[in-house]
Amino acid sequence: MQVDMNQFWNFLETMGDFDTITLATSLNDEVTARPIGAIRCENNLLVRTDDDSTKATQIAKNPNVAVSMGPFYMRAK
Repeated sequence: MQVDMNQFWNFLETMGDFDTITLATSLNDEVTARPIGAIRCENNLLVRTDDDSTKATQIAKNPNVAVSMGPFYMRAK
């Protein structure tokens, strides 16, 4: 995924103790957003999902995603 690293570092700093983010994915012009558990592990943002979930299917076919937490959001390709 391509990410603006300044945005990413700001997102991780803002995340602090948050454990829920909103993940937005899309496929065929249909956007789906849902709360999802996330953890900050060193310099990575990790989320867990099943291989056959809508999220995983959408990301595999269209890696453009957005995440938000409170007033902060970030897009990635």
